[in-house]
Amino acid sequence: MDTDNYSINNIDLRPILITTQNGILFNHYENTKSYYFERNNIFIKMLKGNIYMVYYLWLKNNENYYERIYKTITDVLSSIGGVSNSIIFIIHIINKIIVQ
Repeated sequence: MDTDNYSINNIDLRPILITTQNGILFNHYENTKSYYFERNNIFIKMLKGNIYMVYYLWLKNNENYYERIYKTITDVLSSIGGVSNSIIFIIHIINKIIVQ
């Protein structure tokens, strides 16, 4: 703190929407709203009166959207089934070639 100057802080806030998939067997989505700081500009001006520090909070209009998706048990079982069917098909073709 300075006795001759005061600081002006501009804090920009930006809204965030986070969508999270929380289901283990079926899809269940949970939305969370939050804000984050984008930047902080500091300006110094000569002291007039009893002002020591000024904060301006600016809210931005554009919202960031984040989505977190995790595999469910049904997704894992279907991917395992697709891989196992492909391996069985290749082995079946190799078996047909060798037997003939």
